Amino acid sequence: MPKQSSSRRLKSLISEFVKVDPERRSSITQHIKTEKRRRAMERQLNQKAKNSQQLLTNLTSKKSTFNMDLCRALISANIPLNKLQNTEFRQFLQLYTQKDVPTESTIRKFYLDDCYEEMMKNIRQRVFLKKIWISIDETTDAEGRQIANAIIGTLEENRADVAPYMVKCGKSLNALYSKMIHVTCAAHGLHRTCEEIFKTHVPNIPLPPESVITRWGTWLNASIYYCEYYKEIYEIVEMLNSEDASV
Repeated sequence: MPKQSSSRRLKSLISEFVKVDPERRSSITQHIKTEKRRRAMERQLNQKAKNSQQLLTNLTSKKSTFNMDLCRALISANIPLNKLQNTEFRQFLQLYTQKDVPTESTIRKFYLDDCYEEMMKNIRQRVFLKKIWISIDETTDAEGRQIANAIIGTLEENRADVAPYMVKCGKSLNALYSKMIHVTCAAHGLHRTCEEIFKTHVPNIPLPPESVITRWGTWLNASIYYCEYYKEIYEIVEMLNSEDASV
């Protein structure tokens, strides 16, 4: 006897049900609506959902180290994950790695979240118990959606400002704009010179605090500072030549 398809079998059952006498049909309909039948159907659906969840758990627990490293490398190099769908790129990876290259969907579903959690853990460890700065900027992505970019860093004691980073950035931009010239701000140059004088002649005292006009507490802190280190600061001032233009 040939096998019947599911749809054909269902049609056959429906036709048989229609042929049943009204009394028997009524009893079948009532059985379907009973609480016992409803609970049995719910158990069946829950079991199917549990089996699907178990299958997903098994797949995620057996994660590939290669896939994880590949996901991490693509993110670090700012390469979109959809590039894995490129035939030439996939063939290149398979040829020189001798590995089964995952699809974009596999990377996105099973590895991207792990890379995110790993990066967040590293950031938390680096800024733990340190003073930090945060910069947030709003922008739009390729599809016009509003997103926010956040940058975080630590305020190191041996860095008074971000000037070294600006110089480094300028050197990188110089490769694109060859005629660009970096001109040091006169006020900033004087500030750095004063810092070096302090570090050289009075290395055991902290740098003077910055007073903020709208915060009275900063002025009190400055007064306390200059009162405590008056002798050292007086010696530094006496070292300066009164005929210098900067003085």
